[in-house]
Amino acid sequence: MIRYLPWIWVLGIGSGLVILYHSTEAKIQSYAANPPFRWDKNPLDKNWNLAVELGLTHSWDGGRFPPIPRKNLFIEICPSLETTEIPYELFLRESINVDAELRMPKDFFPKKGVLEPRQRMISIQNLWNLKTLEEYGEGIWIYGIKLKLPKEQIGCIQGIHWSD
Repeated sequence: MIRYLPWIWVLGIGSGLVILYHSTEAKIQSYAANPPFRWDKNPLDKNWNLAVELGLTHSWDGGRFPPIPRKNLFIEICPSLETTEIPYELFLRESINVDAELRMPKDFFPKKGVLEPRQRMISIQNLWNLKTLEEYGEGIWIYGIKLKLPKEQIGCIQGIHWSD
C-alpha cells in the first residue's frame, strides 16, 4: 500500500489541476462577454479620448490619513505633439466602495485648461484644500486627468507622473 502512495498523490494533484484549469477557462470565457473591468477606446464622454486615474489624495500613516503633498503633474509626450495644444481637465473622483454604496462615484473638476505647445507641467499647488482625516471615507479622492489628443496621436503619451 505504501508503494502506491506516490502514485495516488500524483493522480490527486493532476486531477486537481485539470479541474482548476477547466473552471478557470470557463470563467475567462465568461469575462469575454461581460468583463469585470473595461478598457474603452471610446469613452462615454466623447469630448475626451484619454482619462487616467493617478492615485489617492491621502495615505495611511498608521493612525490617520494625511493628504499626500503634490505640486505639479508632468505629462511626457512624443516629439510629434510638442507643437500641439492639448485640452485637459483635472478631476477628483470620489473614493468609494461602489459595491457597498451601489452607485457610481462622483467627480469634481477643479481645473480645466489647455497645455500650450512645449508646456507639459500642470501646477496643482493650492488647487484644493485637503485635510488630514481620522477615518477612511468622506474626503478621500482619486486624482485624475482627462486629455483630448488628436486622433492620430492617441498613443503618443509616454507617461504622466507627479513632479514635486
